[in-house]
Amino acid sequence: MTQVFVSYAHSTEATAVLVDQALQALGYEVWRDDQLPSHRAFTDVIDEHLLVAKAVVVLWSVDAVKSDWVRAEADRARKAGTLVQLTLDGATLPLPFDQIQCADLRGWQGDINAGGWRSVAGSVAALVKGDGAGRPSADAPPLLPPPLPDKPSIAILPFADLSPKADQDYFAQGMMDEIVTALSRIRSLFVIASSATLSLKGQALGAQEIAQRLGVRYILDGSVRRSGERVRITVGLTDAATGAQIWSERFDDTLEDVFALQDRVALAVAGVIEPSVLSQETRRAARRPLESLGAYDLYLRAAPLRATLQQADVLQALALLERAIAAEPSFAPALAQAAGCHSQVYANGWADDAQAHRQAGLALARRAVAAGADDAQVLAQTGNAVMELDNDVDHAAALIDRAIALNPGSAYAWLISGIICLVEGDGRKAVEHFERAARLDPISHLGEVARAHIGVGTALQGDFQTAVRQLRGSSHRSARIHMVLAALYGHLGQFDDAEDELALYAGSVTIPVETMARFSSRDPQSQAIILSGLAKTRQRSAG
Repeated sequence: MTQVFVSYAHSTEATAVLVDQALQALGYEVWRDDQLPSHRAFTDVIDEHLLVAKAVVVLWSVDAVKSDWVRAEADRARKAGTLVQLTLDGATLPLPFDQIQCADLRGWQGDINAGGWRSVAGSVAALVKGDGAGRPSADAPPLLPPPLPDKPSIAILPFADLSPKADQDYFAQGMMDEIVTALSRIRSLFVIASSATLSLKGQALGAQEIAQRLGVRYILDGSVRRSGERVRITVGLTDAATGAQIWSERFDDTLEDVFALQDRVALAVAGVIEPSVLSQETRRAARRPLESLGAYDLYLRAAPLRATLQQADVLQALALLERAIAAEPSFAPALAQAAGCHSQVYANGWADDAQAHRQAGLALARRAVAAGADDAQVLAQTGNAVMELDNDVDHAAALIDRAIALNPGSAYAWLISGIICLVEGDGRKAVEHFERAARLDPISHLGEVARAHIGVGTALQGDFQTAVRQLRGSSHRSARIHMVLAALYGHLGQFDDAEDELALYAGSVTIPVETMARFSSRDPQSQAIILSGLAKTRQRSAG
């Protein structure tokens, strides 16, 4: 019985042979169309082998995308839940296959230790072993669980239908697919193909065993319960290494628009999963000796330091990122974050040679965009950096628009988009974007940053009392926030509070507050709101 079916364009037959050989070495029976008999209709033979295959490995390439045969075979496998796909040249996949995890085997020459191949082998193992059929031959070497990828890895399990009539399986399946799609847009995560997790449906397996089989660290599971026209969706994220649940949430809504509901929940889940996983990974990296850290762990160690916005921490983060870049010169997240560190040093006047930091930051930003053009987080960080380093708001806005198009669930991209709106003087639109960022990421410090900046956007609309309440309701403080609070207190005649904020401002940066006010917006009316409030405080102090 055929266990694995290999689908490919004939221009890539040499690589298909390598895939065939690597799978056979693992003990699988493999079928390719070079085995077509001469006495039977080839369509009948292909149908038979597709029907009995436990896994269908599709080798995507430019020619495969154009091939009706490859697309038809891939679609049959997708519908049967047996699809495992890989790309040989990075060709854009056709719909709906571009929404499914695809292993990267560009330049692969048969190395069984390559990360992309380990992903393929792990998915095939899960599918073949999923129903207990088609075991590798007895004399084959034992199948080892795939090793963990270099970046955080997650599997989304099929959602359970807990409805009284058990008639919502279609909705539960759609909910899982939408979340897989949303999470697959986040380049900092490795998301296992849904075909692999579907093979485990109905099996009584714990999170740790599932994670071991699939080669992932995190498991996301959920359930759907319908009652009349209302539905409750429950989702939970588990760190399989410890068995601890690190996040859970419940969504209650109506089924008035099923697809809109699935989309809303998927974006909400994706917005929370990214910071939750990265926070967990950061804590793990912090427990390891500094000398043993690789590029990714150094990047993780740097992230919370940079987020403090304090001079010593930002410089320490920059030193860690420089080590990461030296180890992996094309590691886009580290390049973007290092550009951001340089932009903070430059904008806050923390160095004698500010131009050296400006030039270094711009060079890193260019490298980050070149290496991470499909990474929303990289584009968002780079957009923020070029806005501060080069005062190039238009370029920054273009990068942020690309980031949001790639991942509309990126809270960070919406945060930076809001800051761009502040620079342009559009307080109303800025508030909308900050509210979206805070809603997408309600658990990390980024949410606090967004909530504080809602107050800045409100101030630009002239509602000073409300703006003060919003700013004071957030724990986030930065030079910008101290400046805005000082101006608002000046407008409200609370001069003692205004002077306290100016003192805190002076303790964090060396740039005069009026210069910061002009730098923070290129809109004359917005500048006037801040500068006139600061002037009132100055006049009181002088008097």
